[in-house]
Amino acid sequence: MTGQQTQAEAIVDEVARSYSVPREYVVGKLRGAPVITLARQEAMYRLVADTPLTLRAIGQIFGGRDHSTVWYGAKAHSDRNGLLMPRDVRRANTPPRQRRITSPAWTRQEVERLGEIWRTADYGERDGLIARLLPGRTPGACRLMAAKSGIALAGLDEDAKARRKDAVACDELLALLQQHHGHMPASAR
Repeated sequence: MTGQQTQAEAIVDEVARSYSVPREYVVGKLRGAPVITLARQEAMYRLVADTPLTLRAIGQIFGGRDHSTVWYGAKAHSDRNGLLMPRDVRRANTPPRQRRITSPAWTRQEVERLGEIWRTADYGERDGLIARLLPGRTPGACRLMAAKSGIALAGLDEDAKARRKDAVACDELLALLQQHHGHMPASAR
C-alpha cells in the first residue's frame, strides 16, 4: 500500500467515524440513507482537497465510481458547507492533454478564397465549401477570420456596414457569432 493510499484510507476512516457510519457503507454502493450520502460526499471532498489522487483513483476507492461522480460528490459537499473547491482541481487531477496543433498563418490567397465563399455561398453551404476549398481550415477558424477581416460584413448594404462597424467591436462580433452558431472553438477565442 502506498503512502497516498494510506492517507486516503485514513481520511475515509476518519469521516466514517465522525458520522458514526461503518467504513464499508461510506465506500460501498449502498444508497438512500442521507447520513451515508453526506459522509461519502465529505470523504470525496477531503480526498480531492487533501490528496494528490486523481478523480479516477478516488472513484476506485469508492467502489469503482466514475470520476464525474467523485467531482459531483465533492462539489455537493463544498456547496452545502460554503467551502471552495480546491483551485484547478480538474486540471490537477486530469492527465495532461496533447498540445493542440496550431494551424499556419492565413495566406492572402486563403483569405481571398474565404471572401469568395462568404459572398457567393448560402449559409448552409459554407461549411462544405470550406472543407473542399480550404483544406486544413475548420469552419470555426473561417468564421473567426471572416469576422477579423471584415468579410462577415460583406453581404450587408452600406448603411448596415457603417452601423455594424461603428457599433460592434471585434470581441462583440465574435460574441454575436458565438450566439448565432452555438459555439466557437477554443482556437477562435
